[in-house]
Amino acid sequence: MTSGWKRWMCLVWLCLISFSGNAVTPMINAANQASIFLNGDGSVWGTGSVTNYSPGATSPVRLLSLPNVVAVAAGLGDYALLGDGTVWASGSFNNYGQLGDGTTQPHSDPRQVPGLFNVTAIKAGGHVLALKADSTVWAWGLNAQGQLGDGTRIDRYSPVEVAGLSDVMRISASTVSSLALKSDGTVWEWGLSVFDSEGSHLVPSPVPNLDRVITISAGSGNNMALRADGTVWAWGANDSGQIGDGSFVPRPLPVQIPGLSDVVAIEARGMSFSIALKADGSVWAWGNNNQGQLGVSGLTYGTTPIRVPGLSDIVTIAAGYSHVLAMRRDGAVFAWGDNMHGQIGDGTLQNRAEPRPVLGPGGSGQLNLVQPAPANPNQLPSAQIDVNPPSGRAPLSVNFAARNANDPDGSVTAYYWQASDAQQATGPSATFVFSLAGTYTVTLLVEDNAGGRGIASALVVVTQPPGTTSSNPNVAIRQGNGVALANDGRILSWGYDGGLGRPQLGVFGHMIPVPSANGITGAVDIAIAGGGIGTKFVLLADGGVLGWGANDKGQLGVGSQQAVSSAPQSLRNLPPVQALTAGVEHVLALTRDGKVFAWGRNAEGQLGLGDNANRFSPIEIPGLSNVIAIAAGFNFSMALTADGTVWAWGENTSSQLGDGSQLSRNRPIQVPGLANVQRIFATMGNGVAVDADGAVWASGYLPFSFAGDVHPPSVFRRVPLLDGAVQLAGGGQHIIFRKADGTVWVVGTRGSLALGVEGTGDIQVPQQLPGITDAIWVAASANNSMVLRGDGTVLAWGRNGSGELGDGTLAYRATPVLVVNETASGFLDLIPEVTNTVPPDWIPPFLVATYSSGDLSSTSLYTDLRGITASGTFASATGDGDRSAARFAAAGYNVYVAANVPTLAASSYFQLDANNNWSAFRWPMSEFLRGVALDSQTSVVRAQILQNADLSSPQLVGASILVGYGTDPDEMVRAARYRTIFTVTQP
Repeated sequence: MTSGWKRWMCLVWLCLISFSGNAVTPMINAANQASIFLNGDGSVWGTGSVTNYSPGATSPVRLLSLPNVVAVAAGLGDYALLGDGTVWASGSFNNYGQLGDGTTQPHSDPRQVPGLFNVTAIKAGGHVLALKADSTVWAWGLNAQGQLGDGTRIDRYSPVEVAGLSDVMRISASTVSSLALKSDGTVWEWGLSVFDSEGSHLVPSPVPNLDRVITISAGSGNNMALRADGTVWAWGANDSGQIGDGSFVPRPLPVQIPGLSDVVAIEARGMSFSIALKADGSVWAWGNNNQGQLGVSGLTYGTTPIRVPGLSDIVTIAAGYSHVLAMRRDGAVFAWGDNMHGQIGDGTLQNRAEPRPVLGPGGSGQLNLVQPAPANPNQLPSAQIDVNPPSGRAPLSVNFAARNANDPDGSVTAYYWQASDAQQATGPSATFVFSLAGTYTVTLLVEDNAGGRGIASALVVVTQPPGTTSSNPNVAIRQGNGVALANDGRILSWGYDGGLGRPQLGVFGHMIPVPSANGITGAVDIAIAGGGIGTKFVLLADGGVLGWGANDKGQLGVGSQQAVSSAPQSLRNLPPVQALTAGVEHVLALTRDGKVFAWGRNAEGQLGLGDNANRFSPIEIPGLSNVIAIAAGFNFSMALTADGTVWAWGENTSSQLGDGSQLSRNRPIQVPGLANVQRIFATMGNGVAVDADGAVWASGYLPFSFAGDVHPPSVFRRVPLLDGAVQLAGGGQHIIFRKADGTVWVVGTRGSLALGVEGTGDIQVPQQLPGITDAIWVAASANNSMVLRGDGTVLAWGRNGSGELGDGTLAYRATPVLVVNETASGFLDLIPEVTNTVPPDWIPPFLVATYSSGDLSSTSLYTDLRGITASGTFASATGDGDRSAARFAAAGYNVYVAANVPTLAASSYFQLDANNNWSAFRWPMSEFLRGVALDSQTSVVRAQILQNADLSSPQLVGASILVGYGTDPDEMVRAARYRTIFTVTQP
């Protein structure tokens, strides 16, 4: 090692953060939901979700009361390194053996990790690394991605030596990967390697093109290295700009971060963001900013380093999952970012986009790690929560009361309540009303007379009681079909087959919802398999399942392979079911006892039965139990079990299963690297999992930034672009998701019209759909998207060749339109008890019900025009200029029909006259119908537009027909009383 290199390392690691008069060097460390601090007097403190504090501590509390602590680490436990070289651990969980004591039993008191001595450094993520004085590295805990480096994926409950490593001087650990720096300046990595065809390195391998490195930092998908010349190099995932090179392009090999010099410390441990400390004491950050972790507001992502404002003379930094810590030279500590568990230590649970001082122990003053900690700090108060009732049907009124509120060294003076849907209250009790189904967290902050705050939390489940005839409303859409479930158990459908037991009306079908014609009541869930005529399923309150539609692969599940069933049939051989999901031609059912049954097409093993034979009746999938959720993609399936693990099977040619290969599986396999998962979803080609921290993980090709990869990652990888998703759906080229605040977001390619946003370019970063702030359900197919709003109205957009949008037309829609009701006299309302709040600009100028029959070579088309808008206002009562509304209310109208054929080089517009003759468009238009009455709520005028017309010419693809009415063409245009009702589909 050169003398210059030695001098630089002295500046970074000794001179910069040494504090005269202190027993040990102060230290800060951040984990997923916690922060841990080592005071210069040797005492250890923590905020957030640390041992013995659940759901968290909002100001520092004493941890790891041990003598001679010289270093600390936080991961899935709390760790201390003592001056004698021993390591001690404590934690509320030990499910992966992360406490290193040879068991999976948690313990809240610190205990020595057996058999581990002469340790000089420790690092923790989902696993723990220890560097010994002999320069060897030892590891234990979670090993799903090979992050322990022992050549296996087996979790280790006791330390094992990392294979083939020696002469190591520094170590770094993230949740899924590990790094080591050797004394020769080279870097070695193992664990998850997102851009390696192998998926994971089970033993250390050198990182190419790096030398003279002086420190390292492992992240969850991206890594960083600091060279002796003060430059920073990064490699790995870049979906949020965390590489810092001004792009979203992933980097399989290290690249220098432009414009970043004189750096003395780096941190990549955060989820999809990175930070750096310069020699002048300034802090710089880049990447994901969804929780304010870049230290600035009003920014979603930063692809180049941004200086964190308000900080100076900083000497050390640390990054958690989505929060950051920084210590100033005088020992003061600052924090910002995610604060769900109080981890930034400011006495609140509010996220912060700007650095704020961490409170001192007990909630008063400011934390300072070079000053002796108080010997007897204020003890935080505590409480429990009584919930009445803890669950029930929406809308649900719930009473909360603080119980056993206590302050050990003072008195409780205040109570602050907050629900996860943003409801707030103060006082010893509170009442919240939850109008939508879901699981809600209610948090109570209890404040004492010294300003300290303790946290209590409770869950409320808002759902439908088993056995009732009510349901949680939702919608489903597949190519050519739409289905809706109302909150009273009614089923409505529209599109290709027209609905329950009703004969189809030709190639196009019903353009408005039709109710059940077979007396179905008590439905609680719905599902659609396939496109075209499709196969539809209804789950009843008693756990029974009804199905109808296509059955060529046995997907109807009734024991035969009959071509189609037009009437609902009961599925036999099924125990009571709690949930249904469907792929293209296979179906899954989750029973109330946590088992999974499957039937239908099985060519790719998507039924999980150990072979590839189709099944015509439901068959239990062996080896699956305690399942709490299921999902089905194009030809693959997923299941989530109660322990938070995910299982997958079926087609894997695009790594949909995320098992590190592209081998299809006909039996369920556990997905490696996923833990503490709470929700799963499947699009046409992706599996998606959301963990307990809200992190979103996905497999397979994605229709945005990852799609440019030469090869899809073979394992589930973290996708911060989907952060905040509580429900997700997608076709092959787009994803739609909703957030807890009711907003809806889309990302993907434009080809299918399914994005719902005007424009020509693809959407590579999720874009919010305007005007929607109360979504409670989203659905998607390859060419369509759909949203159910909290007032029960439904929006849809995309292709509409079979009337699958349900807006009363056969016209393609690039932006959301409202689905109409069964009589086309208003809008579909699945929650009639809630007052509708439809923005006026969403309401069309008049309502229609369009019908078509025949194929493209012989199409007949007619539409019924209604004289009243969905808002209840007479379309004729608009008036214009000096003409009174009363005059128009009594006037007769003319109906006008036009066509647009954009493929024609000459004039693309045509008009239809009263003799059914098409001619070039001219003004004023010729009327199609004369003197019709559309001046009352019951007025309906039928316009027969096409009769056995041949529309099969390629020149007509994309052509559209418009209908309008007015006293004359000018009045029609002034009142904007016209709309597109039909688009010619591909032959």
